[in-house]
Amino acid sequence: MKVAFSKEAWCMNSSNDQLIMQENRSPDNCYLWTPQNAFHIKTQEDIELWHKKLGHTNYRNIQKVIAKEAVGTTKVLKLLHMDLMGPMQVESVAGKNYVYVCVDNFSRYTWIEFIKEKSYTFEVFKQLALQAQREKGFNIITIRSNRGKEFENSRFHEFCSEEGIKHEYSAPITPQHNGIVERKNMTLQEMARVMLHAKKIPVKFWAEAINTACHSHSKITFKLASVTFWLIESKSKNLTSRLMRGFFWAIPETTDP
Repeated sequence: MKVAFSKEAWCMNSSNDQLIMQENRSPDNCYLWTPQNAFHIKTQEDIELWHKKLGHTNYRNIQKVIAKEAVGTTKVLKLLHMDLMGPMQVESVAGKNYVYVCVDNFSRYTWIEFIKEKSYTFEVFKQLALQAQREKGFNIITIRSNRGKEFENSRFHEFCSEEGIKHEYSAPITPQHNGIVERKNMTLQEMARVMLHAKKIPVKFWAEAINTACHSHSKITFKLASVTFWLIESKSKNLTSRLMRGFFWAIPETTDP
Protein backbone atom coordinates (compact mmCIF):
# COMPACT_ATOMS: atom_id res chain seq x y z
CA MET A 1 0.00 0.00 0.00
CA LYS A 2 1.42 3.40 -1.02
CA VAL A 3 0.16 6.93 -0.27
CA ALA A 4 1.36 9.88 -2.39
CA PHE A 5 0.77 13.62 -1.92
CA SER A 6 0.94 16.39 -4.50
CA LYS A 7 0.02 20.09 -4.61
CA GLU A 8 -3.43 19.25 -5.94
CA ALA A 9 -4.44 15.98 -4.27
CA TRP A 10 -3.43 12.79 -2.50
CA CYS A 11 -3.97 9.22 -3.57
CA MET A 12 -3.57 5.69 -2.23
CA ASN A 13 -2.38 2.86 -4.48
CA SER A 14 -2.14 -0.87 -3.90
CA SER A 15 1.13 -2.76 -4.09
CA ASN A 16 0.55 -3.35 -7.81
CA ASP A 17 -0.10 0.39 -8.42
CA GLN A 18 -3.90 0.17 -8.68
CA LEU A 19 -5.72 3.27 -7.45
CA ILE A 20 -7.72 2.62 -4.27
CA MET A 21 -8.86 6.12 -3.31
CA GLN A 22 -8.10 9.76 -4.09
CA GLU A 23 -9.13 13.17 -2.75
CA ASN A 24 -8.33 16.78 -3.71
CA ARG A 25 -6.52 19.19 -1.41
CA SER A 26 -8.80 21.75 0.24
CA PRO A 27 -8.39 25.54 -0.21
CA ASP A 28 -6.94 25.80 3.31
CA ASN A 29 -4.16 23.35 2.35
CA CYS A 30 -5.58 20.28 4.09
CA TYR A 31 -5.55 16.81 2.60
CA LEU A 32 -9.00 15.39 3.24
CA TRP A 33 -10.53 11.95 3.26
CA THR A 34 -14.32 11.80 3.02
CA PRO A 35 -15.54 8.31 4.03
CA GLN A 36 -18.85 8.56 2.19
CA ASN A 37 -16.96 9.13 -1.06
CA ALA A 38 -14.54 6.27 -0.52
CA PHE A 39 -14.93 2.79 -1.92
CA HIS A 40 -16.50 0.05 0.17
CA ILE A 41 -14.37 -2.34 -1.91
CA LYS A 42 -10.80 -1.13 -1.66
CA THR A 43 -8.47 -3.76 -3.09
CA GLN A 44 -8.24 -6.05 -6.07
CA GLU A 45 -8.60 -8.97 -3.69
CA ASP A 46 -11.95 -7.57 -2.53
CA ILE A 47 -13.11 -7.23 -6.13
CA GLU A 48 -12.11 -10.83 -6.83
CA LEU A 49 -14.01 -11.98 -3.76
CA TRP A 50 -17.18 -10.15 -4.81
CA HIS A 51 -16.72 -11.45 -8.36
CA LYS A 52 -17.04 -14.97 -6.94
CA LYS A 53 -19.83 -14.09 -4.47
CA LEU A 54 -21.91 -12.54 -7.25
CA GLY A 55 -21.85 -15.66 -9.40
CA HIS A 56 -18.76 -14.66 -11.42
CA THR A 57 -20.55 -11.69 -12.93
CA ASN A 58 -18.50 -9.47 -15.23
CA TYR A 59 -16.10 -6.94 -13.72
CA ARG A 60 -17.79 -3.99 -15.44
CA ASN A 61 -20.96 -4.54 -13.42
CA ILE A 62 -18.95 -4.87 -10.22
CA GLN A 63 -17.22 -1.55 -10.92
CA LYS A 64 -20.66 0.06 -11.36
CA VAL A 65 -21.70 -1.33 -7.98
CA ILE A 66 -18.54 0.13 -6.40
CA ALA A 67 -19.04 3.52 -8.04
CA LYS A 68 -22.62 3.74 -6.72
CA GLU A 69 -21.64 2.39 -3.29
CA ALA A 70 -24.31 -0.27 -3.58
CA VAL A 71 -22.44 -2.83 -1.49
CA GLY A 72 -23.55 -2.65 2.13
CA THR A 73 -26.56 -1.31 4.04
CA THR A 74 -27.70 2.29 3.63
CA LYS A 75 -29.84 2.91 6.71
CA VAL A 76 -30.31 1.78 10.29
CA LEU A 77 -32.21 -1.44 11.07
CA LYS A 78 -31.73 -2.81 7.57
CA LEU A 79 -29.49 -5.57 8.94
CA LEU A 80 -28.94 -6.57 12.57
CA HIS A 81 -26.20 -8.98 13.69
CA MET A 82 -26.98 -11.01 16.81
CA ASP A 83 -25.05 -13.31 19.10
CA LEU A 84 -25.09 -14.68 22.62
CA MET A 85 -21.99 -14.28 24.77
CA GLY A 86 -21.48 -16.82 27.55
CA PRO A 87 -21.97 -18.64 29.79
CA MET A 88 -19.64 -16.64 32.01
CA GLN A 89 -17.50 -18.38 34.59
CA VAL A 90 -18.87 -16.16 37.37
CA GLU A 91 -22.48 -15.06 37.79
CA SER A 92 -23.06 -11.32 37.75
CA VAL A 93 -24.29 -9.47 40.83
CA ALA A 94 -27.82 -9.80 39.45
CA GLY A 95 -27.38 -13.53 38.79
CA LYS A 96 -26.95 -13.31 35.00
CA ASN A 97 -24.81 -15.72 32.96
CA TYR A 98 -25.22 -14.60 29.33
CA VAL A 99 -25.04 -11.40 27.30
CA TYR A 100 -27.32 -10.91 24.28
CA VAL A 101 -25.50 -8.67 21.78
CA CYS A 102 -27.14 -6.99 18.78
CA VAL A 103 -25.24 -4.73 16.33
CA ASP A 104 -26.77 -2.53 13.64
CA ASN A 105 -24.83 -3.10 10.41
CA PHE A 106 -25.08 0.50 9.15
CA SER A 107 -24.35 2.54 12.26
CA ARG A 108 -22.57 -0.15 14.33
CA TYR A 109 -24.71 0.92 17.28
CA THR A 110 -24.89 -1.94 19.80
CA TRP A 111 -27.61 -3.11 22.15
CA ILE A 112 -26.88 -5.56 24.96
CA GLU A 113 -29.08 -7.37 27.46
CA PHE A 114 -28.05 -9.64 30.33
CA ILE A 115 -29.99 -12.88 30.76
CA LYS A 116 -29.78 -15.87 33.08
CA GLU A 117 -30.59 -18.63 30.58
CA LYS A 118 -30.46 -19.03 26.80
CA SER A 119 -34.23 -19.55 26.77
CA TYR A 120 -34.75 -15.83 27.46
CA THR A 121 -33.08 -14.84 24.16
CA PHE A 122 -36.26 -14.62 22.11
CA GLU A 123 -38.12 -12.41 24.60
CA VAL A 124 -35.18 -10.01 24.74
CA PHE A 125 -34.97 -9.86 20.94
CA LYS A 126 -38.73 -9.36 20.53
CA GLN A 127 -38.80 -6.48 22.99
CA LEU A 128 -35.77 -4.86 21.34
CA ALA A 129 -37.14 -5.30 17.81
CA LEU A 130 -40.55 -3.78 18.57
CA GLN A 131 -39.06 -0.89 20.51
CA ALA A 132 -36.41 -0.07 17.88
CA GLN A 133 -38.93 -0.17 15.03
CA ARG A 134 -41.33 2.18 16.83
CA GLU A 135 -38.60 4.60 17.90
CA LYS A 136 -36.89 4.89 14.50
CA GLY A 137 -39.90 4.56 12.24
CA PHE A 138 -38.09 1.90 10.17
CA ASN A 139 -38.83 -1.79 9.88
CA ILE A 140 -36.14 -4.36 10.56
CA ILE A 141 -35.39 -5.99 7.22
CA THR A 142 -32.91 -8.74 8.08
CA ILE A 143 -31.37 -10.30 11.16
CA ARG A 144 -28.31 -12.55 11.13
CA SER A 145 -27.25 -15.07 13.75
CA ASN A 146 -25.69 -18.49 14.14
CA ARG A 147 -27.77 -21.67 14.19
CA GLY A 148 -27.83 -22.03 17.95
CA LYS A 149 -31.15 -23.30 19.29
CA GLU A 150 -31.63 -20.00 21.09
CA PHE A 151 -31.97 -18.37 17.62
CA GLU A 152 -33.21 -21.18 15.37
CA ASN A 153 -36.54 -22.11 16.89
CA SER A 154 -40.29 -21.85 16.25
CA ARG A 155 -40.76 -18.65 18.24
CA PHE A 156 -38.16 -16.78 16.19
CA HIS A 157 -39.62 -18.19 12.98
CA GLU A 158 -43.19 -17.17 13.84
CA PHE A 159 -42.25 -13.66 14.97
CA CYS A 160 -40.07 -13.00 11.89
CA SER A 161 -42.85 -14.25 9.63
CA GLU A 162 -45.39 -11.94 11.28
CA GLU A 163 -43.08 -8.91 11.13
CA GLY A 164 -41.74 -9.60 7.64
CA ILE A 165 -38.17 -10.03 8.90
CA LYS A 166 -35.73 -12.24 7.01
CA HIS A 167 -33.62 -14.41 9.30
CA GLU A 168 -30.20 -15.30 7.89
CA TYR A 169 -27.92 -17.90 9.50
CA SER A 170 -24.15 -18.10 9.40
CA ALA A 171 -22.54 -21.33 8.20
CA PRO A 172 -21.74 -23.91 10.92
CA ILE A 173 -18.35 -23.52 12.60
CA THR A 174 -17.77 -20.32 10.60
CA PRO A 175 -18.03 -17.31 12.95
CA GLN A 176 -16.49 -15.15 10.21
CA HIS A 177 -19.89 -15.12 8.47
CA ASN A 178 -21.21 -13.07 11.39
CA GLY A 179 -17.91 -11.34 12.04
CA ILE A 180 -19.29 -7.91 12.92
CA VAL A 181 -20.95 -9.08 16.13
CA GLU A 182 -18.16 -11.59 16.88
CA ARG A 183 -15.60 -8.77 16.79
CA LYS A 184 -17.89 -6.60 18.89
CA ASN A 185 -18.08 -9.36 21.51
CA MET A 186 -14.29 -9.47 21.68
CA THR A 187 -14.03 -5.69 21.96
CA LEU A 188 -16.55 -5.49 24.79
CA GLN A 189 -14.93 -8.33 26.72
CA GLU A 190 -11.45 -6.84 26.40
CA MET A 191 -12.62 -3.38 27.47
CA ALA A 192 -14.45 -4.88 30.45
CA ARG A 193 -11.40 -6.92 31.55
CA VAL A 194 -9.18 -3.84 31.43
CA MET A 195 -11.62 -1.76 33.50
CA LEU A 196 -12.00 -4.48 36.12
CA HIS A 197 -8.24 -4.98 36.33
CA ALA A 198 -7.40 -1.26 36.40
CA LYS A 199 -9.78 -0.55 39.29
CA LYS A 200 -9.16 -3.91 41.04
CA ILE A 201 -12.89 -4.60 41.05
CA PRO A 202 -14.27 -8.10 41.82
CA VAL A 203 -15.05 -10.22 38.76
CA LYS A 204 -18.71 -10.48 39.78
CA PHE A 205 -19.13 -6.94 38.42
CA TRP A 206 -18.39 -8.12 34.85
CA ALA A 207 -21.93 -7.21 33.69
CA GLU A 208 -21.53 -3.60 34.85
CA ALA A 209 -18.15 -3.48 33.10
CA ILE A 210 -19.54 -4.77 29.80
CA ASN A 211 -22.49 -2.40 30.06
CA THR A 212 -20.10 0.54 30.53
CA ALA A 213 -17.92 -0.66 27.65
CA CYS A 214 -20.92 -0.86 25.32
CA HIS A 215 -22.24 2.51 26.47
CA SER A 216 -18.88 4.19 25.82
CA HIS A 217 -17.99 2.35 22.61
CA SER A 218 -21.30 3.19 20.95
CA LYS A 219 -20.62 6.90 21.53
CA ILE A 220 -17.08 7.01 20.16
CA THR A 221 -17.29 4.54 17.26
CA PHE A 222 -17.27 6.46 14.01
CA LYS A 223 -19.16 5.14 11.00
CA LEU A 224 -19.60 7.15 7.78
CA ALA A 225 -18.30 10.36 9.41
CA SER A 226 -20.95 10.29 12.17
CA VAL A 227 -20.84 9.12 15.75
CA THR A 228 -22.76 5.86 16.06
CA PHE A 229 -24.93 7.10 18.90
CA TRP A 230 -25.92 10.23 16.96
CA LEU A 231 -26.94 8.13 13.95
CA ILE A 232 -29.30 6.11 16.12
CA GLU A 233 -30.61 8.95 18.29
CA SER A 234 -30.86 11.44 15.36
CA LYS A 235 -30.03 14.38 17.60
CA SER A 236 -27.00 16.04 19.16
CA LYS A 237 -25.63 14.81 22.46
CA ASN A 238 -23.08 16.20 24.89
CA LEU A 239 -20.56 13.39 24.53
CA THR A 240 -18.25 14.33 27.41
CA SER A 241 -20.93 14.76 30.06
CA ARG A 242 -22.70 11.53 29.05
CA LEU A 243 -19.49 9.50 29.04
CA MET A 244 -18.53 10.75 32.48
CA ARG A 245 -21.75 9.28 33.88
CA GLY A 246 -20.29 5.83 33.22
CA PHE A 247 -19.97 3.22 35.93
CA PHE A 248 -16.23 2.98 36.43
CA TRP A 249 -15.43 6.68 36.53
CA ALA A 250 -17.39 6.88 39.78
CA ILE A 251 -15.95 3.82 41.56
CA PRO A 252 -12.90 4.41 43.80
CA GLU A 253 -9.99 2.00 43.67
CA THR A 254 -10.35 -0.98 45.95
CA THR A 255 -8.19 -3.91 47.02
CA ASP A 256 -11.06 -6.38 47.30
CA PRO A 257 -10.19 -9.80 45.76
